[in-house]
Parts: sequence; structure tokens; C-alpha cells
Amino acid sequence: MRLLTFIAVLLAAAASAAAQTSSASVVGRVTDASGAVIVGVSIKITNLDTNISQAGSSNEAGDFTIPYVPPGRYSMEAGSAGFRTYRRAEFTLTVDQAMRIDIPLEVGSASESITVTDSAPALNTESGARGEVTTNGEIAEMPLDGRNFADLAYLTGGVIPKGDGGDGQYAVNGARADNIGFLIDGMNNTQRRNTGAVINLSLEGVQEFKMITSGFAAEYGRYAGGVLSVITKSGTNRLRGSFYEFIRNDVWDAVSYFDVEKSKLRRNQFGATVTGPVYIPKLYDGRNRTFFMVSWDSLRVVDGKTRRGIAPLPEMLQGDFSKATDAFGKPIKLTDTLAKAPFPNNRIPVSRFDPVALKLAAYYPQPNLAGSVNNFISQGNGTTSNNNMGVKVDHQAGPRNRFTLSAFWRPNSSYDPVVNGRSPLPLFGLENNTLDLLSYVRYLRTMTPSMFLEVSASFSRKTNNQRWPLSGERDWAAEVGFVGGTTNPVARGLPQLDVSGYITLGPAYDYPKIWSFNNYQYASAITWIRGRHSAKFGGDFLRMQYFARQYGDTRGRLTFLGRFTTNPMADLLLGWPNNTRRQLDAAGPYHLISNYSGYMQDDFK
Repeated sequence: MRLLTFIAVLLAAAASAAAQTSSASVVGRVTDASGAVIVGVSIKITNLDTNISQAGSSNEAGDFTIPYVPPGRYSMEAGSAGFRTYRRAEFTLTVDQAMRIDIPLEVGSASESITVTDSAPALNTESGARGEVTTNGEIAEMPLDGRNFADLAYLTGGVIPKGDGGDGQYAVNGARADNIGFLIDGMNNTQRRNTGAVINLSLEGVQEFKMITSGFAAEYGRYAGGVLSVITKSGTNRLRGSFYEFIRNDVWDAVSYFDVEKSKLRRNQFGATVTGPVYIPKLYDGRNRTFFMVSWDSLRVVDGKTRRGIAPLPEMLQGDFSKATDAFGKPIKLTDTLAKAPFPNNRIPVSRFDPVALKLAAYYPQPNLAGSVNNFISQGNGTTSNNNMGVKVDHQAGPRNRFTLSAFWRPNSSYDPVVNGRSPLPLFGLENNTLDLLSYVRYLRTMTPSMFLEVSASFSRKTNNQRWPLSGERDWAAEVGFVGGTTNPVARGLPQLDVSGYITLGPAYDYPKIWSFNNYQYASAITWIRGRHSAKFGGDFLRMQYFARQYGDTRGRLTFLGRFTTNPMADLLLGWPNNTRRQLDAAGPYHLISNYSGYMQDDFK
């Protein structure tokens, strides 16, 4: 009764993305030569890299389970009075794996031993979950454009990229791509703004990952599509490190067919990873108990971008449309809507020009390309700079207590001089400064040989701050005499001019895009092994916060279609837009969501 009360308290105090495990387990049955089960056999597995052991014993059914085992290389030893000691030299556990190792003991002295050095690969007989583990060797050896380990998830059956314009990252077994979950060391790494990962870790800091596609355990909860569970590297008793740099350069590239000159490409990705025991001479020796991992990955990119379009002829901006033609090359006649007659010689008198429109039109560049319909080409160099950092510390406080503390963060700065679908002029390029962060602490307590308690807390954050970098320099709209737009230094600037058939002018109307997403997760779980039952009870509380400021059209947007004069550029010079838009001020949304969840699962054998 006390145990049930204790579990109920944990479920009430814990709370929504159930506390997913990032570990493995070893299960099996101990028998003698006749096939009869043996009760009370001591089983110990030892991590070959950290020398940390975990123990269990066979119950009245001869079964044993050793849960919460970190993935890695292990050895096994089992013994009981009157039987030879059983030893298994080495086996490897992967994330979310339940490895079954049945132990046959032979009658003899405990000083005698039987050592198993090889065996057939174990089939998954303990779980109905389907998925694919990508090991550290595969991550390191497979070529990856961009060095994003998550691309390897597409090697799992049933996993395809999301649809164009959709949310999420993977579409699994026909489910929507926004029904996917992301975990790092069992911690929630999913941001629900568009169901993507909060942070993508550096390749060198990842030990392995599993793309789980169906048959999830109860603890995974809520995801109908799939779960990408990532395990980060941990330190060992040996000090290890690596340093690398990957370089791409345009020195051997040819000029693109659509470019006038070669686009620049400078891509340098470099970093290092160090793992080992925490050792401070004469102060602390953490071998066999305290370990660390530090990862660092930096990216520096200069990448040329090109776009073609149509700029107005210089004489057009002076009112001379004598060379203006339609899409089929036929001359057009400008109509003076006020006089209900054509403009003489297709020329608009300067006295008729709208003064604000004339100042805005001055931002149009001169044509710089001949021989095609598109008479203007814009080329600029985009830049990306980020530093992907990670720190992890594992501490074994005696045989019953294990602590893990981790933090991963990635600040990123980028500049896009030729914005897709907006103005191609580098003057109106956008910059973005973001931060991705995930941190957590986990505590595992072996309460009894058959009962385990896991408690964890995590915080993750993803931000976006994409804007026109020149907004704060001066009041651009006031300089041209345009009134009604925002005066907020964060968002002020020229209105966006969409003149049909010509390149767009002005900063992109739907920027700045400024938002942040926070996850606070507190979780707890108890695993209780009794007889033929392996029960797990758990719950967690997930607090999600989404703060956004939408600045769409706060600077104003004007569209010119040639409705009044038959030529959109002439409409602009006269100040006759087809339609206009303006948003009075920035708006939300602000979402504050609290999710409470609990689960219970009993694996009966």
C-alpha cells in the first residue's frame, strides 16, 4: 500500500511528453543443464570503457532484468554456489535496446568458469517497437553534405522527407510530418512551433541515434509519426580527442550558366571533441566514477547567390514610355485616366509625377544585363557563422546513484543578400541571429535490486530574430515622404513596392520575424521488476511558451498592376496603386501551454 501511495505521489508531482528513456536493458533467464530455472543467481555487467558495473539477480522464475544501462560495450559475469561462473567477454548495447542473453550454468566449482566470446546476433524478442539504430561508426563513415547526422534517418524504412511547405522534418509510414518527436538523451528536443528540433547537435558529439517508426513503448506518448532518439557521447577512463576541418571552395568551380561571374563559395567547418575522466592532479581522481565530454563545432560559410529580373529603363523613370511593350513585344499606349485619353507620345509630364513615388523609384537599379528579357542580374554573398557547443558530465555516486548534467547550445548569425521571393537587391537583404539551447539534469537511483527511480529536469529554448539590419539607422520612410508606416526602430523602413513585371523594392513586408520557444520539462519514472512482470510507472510536466511578434505590413505594401495606364511602372510614377496594405502595429501570438501526462506499462513474460 505504501508503494502504491508513493507511485501516486510521483505521478501527481511529475507531469507532458513522458520521460523517455535513453538507455538500454539486458534481460534473460538462468537455467541449468536440464533446463530448470535457477533462482538467486547474481548477474553483473561491466562497462568496458568506464569500469562501472550494474547488477541484478534471477527471480523465482529464473528471469532477470538490468534496466537503465547506458549504450556501450559491456562484459557479463554470472555465478551461484555449486555452478561454474559464466562469463561473456564483450557485447554491445544500443539506444532503446532490450538485449536478451539467456545464461546456461553448468554444475561445478565457482572457481571454474565458462567464457562466451562469440554468439549469433540477437533477435529482438522483447519489444514490438520497429526502428533503425544508426551507430557511431556509420555516422562517422557515411558521407554527409552539410554534416547533419539527422539526414541518416532517411535510411530507415518508411521515413521520407516532409512535403514542400509543410511543418516537421520526417514523414513516417504515411503519417503527417508534424507528428514526429525529437529526443536528446531522453529529454524533449521538440519545439511545437513547426514541430522541428530545438537544436541539432554537432556530428562529433553524437554517439548514436534510433529512428523509432512504430510500436512505441508507453513512455514515448503522443507521437503518431515517429521518434528520433539521440544519444550523446560520454567520457570514459581513457582521455580521447579529435580535431577536424572540412573545406569547400569555389577555386575549381566553373561559372554557372545563369551567372555573369563566378559565385563565391567558402565553406569551413571545423571543431574538436574531448572525452575522458575528470582528473585534477592532487585534488580529484574521477576515474571509474566521474566523466566528461566537451564538443565544439564551428561553421563559417560565404555563399554567392544570384537572381535575375527586370529593372525599368532609365527613360521610363523620366516619364518616357515610347519603347514600352507588352509581354508579346507589341507597343502599348499609355492611358491618362484623368483625361480619358492617351498620353501624347507615350510620355508622362514630369509635373504629373507623384513626389513620393519618384523618390521610391530612385531605388531601382540600372539595367546591367543585355541579350535577354531579364535585363538585370543581382549577385550577393550570403554568410553563415555558428558555434555548436556541448558539455556533458556523468557521475557515479556509489553503486546506487548516477547523475548526469548536460548543456548544448548553438548561437548562429546569418545574412541573406538576395532574399527568395522578395527584393533581389542586396540593400534589402536580411540578417538573422538565433540561439538554440538544451540543458538537463538526470538522477537515477537503484532503490532495491528490483526497483529503480529516475528523475529529470530539462530546459530548452529556440529563438529567431530575422530582420532588415538597416531599420535602426534612420527613418527611411520619412526621407521619401511616405507616411503611415511604423516608426519602431526594430521594423521601420521603406514600404514594399510590387510593380507587376519588375523587381520588388523595399525590405520584405513580412519581416522582422522575432520569436522564442521555451520548453520546461520535469519528469519522474519508477521501474519495478517482480516475478514475470516488469512494470514502469511515470509522468511528467511540460510547460511550453511561445512568444512571437508579427510585423507583417507594418511598413506598408503597395501593388501596381497597370490598371490605370496599362503599364504598372507608369502607375507607380503617377502614384496610382491597385491596392495597399498596412498593419497598424506588431501582434502576437503568445502561447502558454501546460501539459500533464502519466503512463503505466507492464511487460509480462
